[in-house]
Amino acid sequence: TKEAVFSTVSDTFKEDYTLSLNFTRTNDPIVNIQKIEDKTNINLLTVANLDVQNNLSLSLNIPITVNSWWNIYNNTYGYFDQTKGLNYESHIFGYGAGSNHTFTAKGNYKFELQFKYDSPKLIGFNRLDAVYFANVGIQKSLLNKKAYIKLSVYDLLNSMKFNYQYNY
Repeated sequence: TKEAVFSTVSDTFKEDYTLSLNFTRTNDPIVNIQKIEDKTNINLLTVANLDVQNNLSLSLNIPITVNSWWNIYNNTYGYFDQTKGLNYESHIFGYGAGSNHTFTAKGNYKFELQFKYDSPKLIGFNRLDAVYFANVGIQKSLLNKKAYIKLSVYDLLNSMKFNYQYNY
């Protein structure tokens, strides 16, 4: 990678809500690409320098205090990704949202629920299908909050399936 340009504009409303606009341009990025050889139909994974990758995104963070024992942190975003190189151009508009819920209970217990959705996205020239998941966890603090025991279940819905598509 020869050069990367990053630009971020961010504002916070009422000390809680944050809106951010980001732009990133990377010249000559090194990315993983897949090729299928014409004669053998063998699928090869390799790396290559492309011409440019651009990303423009807008995100909004929204914390909510429902009451003294329930807090919610929400995040939503949208973006445009573009990749150019090797006589090929690919782009996608994407979006996503997430919500983390924390419940505080007596006896130094905390319960957490996390939900997240990501629309299809580009990784180099590969298109990753939409992904969603839910996680849950319980935590107990010990020794005057100097130690913690935590039990978590990741991907409760068994939905984290990473499916890629590529077209060259």
